[in-house]
Amino acid sequence: MSSSTSSSKPYLATFLVVLLAGLIVSVVLTEIMLRRHVLPFDSLVGYKKLFLNGVAPTVAFGDSHVASGLVNSADLDNLGQPSDNVQTTLAKAELRVKRGGVRAVILQADPQMFSAYREKAKQQDRLAYLMQENESMLVMLLPQYRQYLMQYWRAAVSDPISVFRSPQQRLAEPEGSAKAKPPEEELRKQAVIRVQLHAPLSNLRRLSAASHYHDAIERFARQGLQVCLVGFPVTSQYREAAVSVGSFIEARTFFAETAHDLGVPYLNYYDAMPDSDFGDSDHLTTHAAVYFSHRVLRDCGSIRRQSQ
Repeated sequence: MSSSTSSSKPYLATFLVVLLAGLIVSVVLTEIMLRRHVLPFDSLVGYKKLFLNGVAPTVAFGDSHVASGLVNSADLDNLGQPSDNVQTTLAKAELRVKRGGVRAVILQADPQMFSAYREKAKQQDRLAYLMQENESMLVMLLPQYRQYLMQYWRAAVSDPISVFRSPQQRLAEPEGSAKAKPPEEELRKQAVIRVQLHAPLSNLRRLSAASHYHDAIERFARQGLQVCLVGFPVTSQYREAAVSVGSFIEARTFFAETAHDLGVPYLNYYDAMPDSDFGDSDHLTTHAAVYFSHRVLRDCGSIRRQSQ
């Protein structure tokens, strides 16, 4: 027994060494891939810089409708981020306002902000990343990559040579790369799926997120900030799919009444843009976003001047 055990030790040691070496190689390949092919194209890095250093007098907050619908300029810092829920949106707005230099806040006013999946989302990592002064030494441990770590690891290990090629485009895109606008029938199907996902919870006034939304606007107004609630445009296919969902109407009524109660403007552009201006069922193209940004700034500014 003892001689058998002794003879097996070298094999066990060899196995552990090989396992450790393989793990190290995998980690190194994944880290190199992220640094060469992902990080240089990561909009979140630029987003953090804008959040911490932006100086535009007007700042916008919300989800992907805001992120794709408005364009940064000397007058506007767009701090919209895909899938931001109400709590994250308001927390970001509070932090940015606290830093100073903000005169006007554009807050998204879209029904999907109160959908079930947004209510359940845990997004503490998003705020932690923005406020983190010392970045992790390993890029793979950053919050925006950690959730897709297995996918990045498989991409690196399955084709290690590609890791060292010249970076031309982002590899292993977690959520898929941008595609051409789908045909009409496909767009309708896409809109139905999006509406099902975006459907706000009924009786949303009972939600704590609704109270937080109302109270944050009131605080901003007390601080002398101009607040503008903006409902972003969607395609006719999206509107058609949503027309039979009563909670969409309830949500827009909530935004209108909140704006009226607090004396702030609510600009609802729900059907204000033609379908040709969209890249999918509910996101504006970059070209359309340039026009829409000017329109929102003009309309919000015009209302502010009238109130004054």
